[in-house]
Amino acid sequence: MTLLKQDNETATLGSAIAASTNPSGDTPFNQVNINGAAVIDNTHAVRGTQSIKLSPVSGSVDSFRWTGLSSTAYAASFYLWVDTLPGTETWICNITASGVRSGMLVISNTNKLRLIDTRGTSTPVWTATNTFPTSQWVRCEFYQTVAASGASQQASYFLGDSTTAVDTSTLLTTGQTGSAAVDTVVFGKSDGGTYASPFWFDSIQFQTAASGLIGAYPQVASTVVRPTSDISNSGGWSIAGGSGSMSIALADESDTTYVQSPDNPTGGSEVVKFALLQTGLVTIKVRHNATNASPVITRTYELVQGSSTIISTRSVVLPTTITDYSWTTTSAEAANITDRSDLRLVWSDTV
Repeated sequence: MTLLKQDNETATLGSAIAASTNPSGDTPFNQVNINGAAVIDNTHAVRGTQSIKLSPVSGSVDSFRWTGLSSTAYAASFYLWVDTLPGTETWICNITASGVRSGMLVISNTNKLRLIDTRGTSTPVWTATNTFPTSQWVRCEFYQTVAASGASQQASYFLGDSTTAVDTSTLLTTGQTGSAAVDTVVFGKSDGGTYASPFWFDSIQFQTAASGLIGAYPQVASTVVRPTSDISNSGGWSIAGGSGSMSIALADESDTTYVQSPDNPTGGSEVVKFALLQTGLVTIKVRHNATNASPVITRTYELVQGSSTIISTRSVVLPTTITDYSWTTTSAEAANITDRSDLRLVWSDTV
């Protein structure tokens, strides 16, 4: 079994994906076919702060691939962020043997995920019930064995790292996936259709000699973690000095990009989630300020596990200059943490 993976974190921000300069992470792609643009971007990210942003052009292919494979049972898993649905059939993952398709995931002309095999797009193996989700990370997965008939197949998609599928084909056993071992997997827009809106790929995996779906991209525990995703915003918080997600604005550790509450805040909160944290006491570090001395603004911070388990709380009157603020959990508070992959920071302002 071979597992190829790419999380884009070691690549240079803003660098173009090209045959000679593609992400140098766990497994660099060996071939790239870009006609629009593909760059390392920090607007959205699954793990860390970076992903691949594709800006395709109508009528052209914009894709990257791993080649030189040899497998008669395989699985693919990747996270996809789409703000604008294509409304036309768009191939997002295509797996071939000597140029002949074995299996493929597409977003259909009705904006639903489809599984395709050698029977082609006019005879889809499976079509999702729901419209493909937008403006969030969606993990797409599929598994197939290679057989001219009676092949095993399964396609599913999930919101982020969830283990509960939004839609799934369940395991099918009537596939027609060819008779030759697959040698190439292509990600991106691998068709010449009209779709020309930006979209993002991240945390990509491909497994040979697979026995089922791969699952979520692995998390590595770290001693220092930063916000990786937005959970909720009930207080009208906004990004200043940048664009994209709240978590990205906070994770870059720059005073030129930050989040701010509305004037005269009334307590609505912002919630962000962190990457997997190692064991031990937890120290929360922030930089904050109020733009004016009046009215006095009190900020409340809560370190929370999941949606409701409060681990530690602090309240502080905001100073009028940007100031470092931190606190460390007690041993008793840290002992109440049972899932370090789901730690969140909640904060709210009141006058």
